[in-house]
Amino acid sequence: MKSSLIIQKNKAQYVLSLIILTMSLIWIAVALRSHSNNATHFNFKEYEKKYYESQWAIPNSKKPISDETLYTYAGYKYINGTNPILINPEAPPLGKYLIGLSILLFNSQETINILVGLFCLVLIYKIIFTVTSSVFYSIIGVFFTSINTLFIDQLIHTPQLEIFQLLFILLIFICVIQYQKNKNVSWIIYIGILLGCFFSIKAFFLHFSLALLWLGIYFFTLNKSKNKKNLFSFVIIITIALIVFTLTYFNYFFHNGTLRGFLGVQKWIMLFYQDSKIETLKIMGGYISLIFFNKWRFWSNGYPLISYDSWSILWPFIYILGIYSVYILKKHQLLLSIISFIGAYSLFLFFIPVFPRYLLLLFIPLTIVGTVFLHSKTSLNKL
Repeated sequence: MKSSLIIQKNKAQYVLSLIILTMSLIWIAVALRSHSNNATHFNFKEYEKKYYESQWAIPNSKKPISDETLYTYAGYKYINGTNPILINPEAPPLGKYLIGLSILLFNSQETINILVGLFCLVLIYKIIFTVTSSVFYSIIGVFFTSINTLFIDQLIHTPQLEIFQLLFILLIFICVIQYQKNKNVSWIIYIGILLGCFFSIKAFFLHFSLALLWLGIYFFTLNKSKNKKNLFSFVIIITIALIVFTLTYFNYFFHNGTLRGFLGVQKWIMLFYQDSKIETLKIMGGYISLIFFNKWRFWSNGYPLISYDSWSILWPFIYILGIYSVYILKKHQLLLSIISFIGAYSLFLFFIPVFPRYLLLLFIPLTIVGTVFLHSKTSLNKL
């Protein structure tokens, strides 16, 4: 009798999981469908015209273009052989190569974000299932991600770069979990490669600093086995990551670029961001008020308080649940890399000027940890 009840319970949970997964996919499909009415195939001449009339070609232009337009134009030029330091050198080239690849394969700059986004859902499922062995709660994590407006925004306002960063972060989480389980040194190499890809997407110096903080917390604060092996792993990962970052500029070196010139370019980029002259004290911690009150201080003249159209009442709920879950599960060995990232990224966001889309990299790890916490506290944890 008891065995029969367990089988019936498991069947019910599988059916419920299927229903929730279907709801998630329908939600995404509806969002993409509403966006597709305005989507167009890539037109190089149109984007080239916009670029050369914009602020990137004409100082104080009255026809500014968005980051999405800039990344699309740069991505097309990169994939066709243009030296990446000639167009939008402020951001590393890897994300724009992916956008260019999307144009090359699908004649659309938008397709790559959708494919990467769907793959991220698979990775989220994989991470939660690895930790909990629960199909039901793995689907719950996918569901909460799919209805998060920050995630949907990455799929419909394309192309954006944060979804690529999320991809590599999730892959790193998986590799670290596997390393914790079997201590195979090959996982350290994979982590280094993926980390190099991560900070080859957006402003290098900022995200390299984030990576150092993240790994520092993981290897030297939360990890119980504080020994020389951790230091060795840390050094190997960073070394491989820096090599990967340099290799993403292969087209620069193909155009007779030198290592000294490459370092000069990175120095110029650092000075470019330093020249922004943003008063850090006025924007410090702004992401917290954005999460709870949908108000954040933008760094234009007067530092006005503005709102985000796609803010959701779920944000405070997910944030509180996630932070509480981090506190409760802080000693969970398989979650150490995720918890370390949450801590490092929260500190990172506290000191930088933010756009709402930057919160994607905070909310998805919080969702994962929060889902694992729910699994640990309910009776549906045997699936």
